[in-house]
Amino acid sequence: MRYFGGIDTGKSGGSAVLNIRGELVDSVHSEDRKVVIEFLRKWSKKDIFFRVEKNNAMPLQGVVSMFTFGGYCHGILWCLDTLGAAYEEIRPKAWQGLLRIPPRKKKGRKFVETPPQFKKRLVKEATKRFPKDDIHDKVADAVLIAEGCRRELK
Repeated sequence: MRYFGGIDTGKSGGSAVLNIRGELVDSVHSEDRKVVIEFLRKWSKKDIFFRVEKNNAMPLQGVVSMFTFGGYCHGILWCLDTLGAAYEEIRPKAWQGLLRIPPRKKKGRKFVETPPQFKKRLVKEATKRFPKDDIHDKVADAVLIAEGCRRELK
């Protein structure tokens, strides 16, 4: 593989591509499906392997929001299948473990780190690993997913 892609699914997620040297060569965040499809179309023609974050239903989410989220996630997979792109799904704990990123902080069975606090920590981690790049919160997870993919498959 010459390129490694990470896709953080969901409406506010992003996609990123690293080369074999671990340099960020492209990223996208858009709520416009056409922009995301064009990004995937462009990169699926190259020697690339994608890792797609796999998510489950989230507690306290409404039926409509989960239906929308699930549709978006499956749309990404259908798009990759249609384009003939090589990919696999990966759970957040798995890609975070590959990069030795500690999980969201808990005290007993209760979380003491809020999702926004954890997201800030992930953005900080991505910025630390890619200091030359402007990593924002919409693509930080995708960059880290791609880095885990690169480290494991290069």
